[in-house]
Amino acid sequence: MNKITRFDRQVLAVLKVDIKAALESIREKFELKELDIESITFNELSFTMKCTGKITGDETENWDQYEAKFFAQYHGLPEDILNREFTSGNKSFRILRIEPRNPKYPIIAICKQDEKLYKFAVEVVKPLFC
Repeated sequence: MNKITRFDRQVLAVLKVDIKAALESIREKFELKELDIESITFNELSFTMKCTGKITGDETENWDQYEAKFFAQYHGLPEDILNREFTSGNKSFRILRIEPRNPKYPIIAICKQDEKLYKFAVEVVKPLFC
């Protein structure tokens, strides 16, 4: 692929591979725990990408687990909610993190089929584990 004249799903799929490789290089250089594409939106002339990053260290791990455990207890979910798998709409998901600051869709999961991140409401996920 040479010059990009418009953005579409195929072009973004090719770009995403290169962007992920560049992010991985940056992640390693700065010894980050995580640096990844969270979402991409686009039209024919431009695209916007949301990227998330986390530092490496026990504090980060402990905080994520503590926050997820507290959230789970509060909402009646299993305390070990992180990395739990579930099926919704004929797709398989694994819970990556909890974002309590997003009260409508606080559960962030990755789809095993398309590797995209999805946001879920507690009401959608809770019946799958209880």
